[in-house]
Amino acid sequence: MPAPRKHHYLPQFFIKRWANADGRVVEYRRPRDDLIRKLRYPAETGYLIDLYANEAEADPVRRQALETLFMQRVDDGAAEALREMSQTQKKPTDPALRDAWSRFLMSLIHRSPRRVEYLTQRVRQYEEGELNPNLRAEYTALRGPDDPEDFDQWLAEQGPLAPELRVRLIRLLIDSPRIGGALNAMHWRMHSLEHPRFGLLSSDQPLLLSNGLGHGQSFAVLATSPTQVFLAARDQRVIDGFRRQRPSALETGLNDACVRQAAEMVVAHSDTQRTFVDRRLLKTDLALDPNTGLPSWNPPIIDLHAAAPQQIVRI
Repeated sequence: MPAPRKHHYLPQFFIKRWANADGRVVEYRRPRDDLIRKLRYPAETGYLIDLYANEAEADPVRRQALETLFMQRVDDGAAEALREMSQTQKKPTDPALRDAWSRFLMSLIHRSPRRVEYLTQRVRQYEEGELNPNLRAEYTALRGPDDPEDFDQWLAEQGPLAPELRVRLIRLLIDSPRIGGALNAMHWRMHSLEHPRFGLLSSDQPLLLSNGLGHGQSFAVLATSPTQVFLAARDQRVIDGFRRQRPSALETGLNDACVRQAAEMVVAHSDTQRTFVDRRLLKTDLALDPNTGLPSWNPPIIDLHAAAPQQIVRI
């Protein structure tokens, strides 16, 4: 059986939560000027062929190992954690489920096509600007008896290291003990919108983050269905700040941030928000952190002296 080449950056268990009565979701994209709307089954959207493939690996099974072994484990654990949290509305008591959900959140930061492209460029810059020059300088001392005498010949035979380094980097970032520990240490809450006007949206970059996770207003926010949102914050008052918003203001604010942050596509339960998406998807450039390449958002509780570029909910 051939290794699957459809690599889902939005896993099917997650997209299914936006499915309508016939099991499909509304997918919005803007390939050129006009907004395109299509109905898709969860298996038909949120993926890219060979997104996480190790291009340096000749074996077809090992080439897809990041998707088939690692990402599948991430998604299976997250699905179990989300089932429990959706029922209890609270942080799982099982440490394994907490770890699984935090790992999934970290995966949403780094697994989108836009993010993979960014990481690939950074790896190539490292290889060409630092790694290869250092190897060239040390090649004579490191060269084995069967290696060619010339570094350029060795490099031509080995091929670029970037594909292998990229795969390793993605896995290391998703498995980061530091970021995972910061997420695990936060207060968690599932918050339901009982009567949303239109429903919450999702996108290819659905996780909304503060400017760093180590300060008092740190948070991570993820819509987990059209009527439910996951809230995590270092300070319980930040979670309370989100929950105190008028439901319509919270719904609009989260959807506005989600669509503006999207790189290519938005997912909805129905077509009622076409105009809303059309006015925002790829219409403005968000400020990105120069070190991480990620956007960041302010919570409803605003420290006017903090440097954070965007506000989720206007109060």
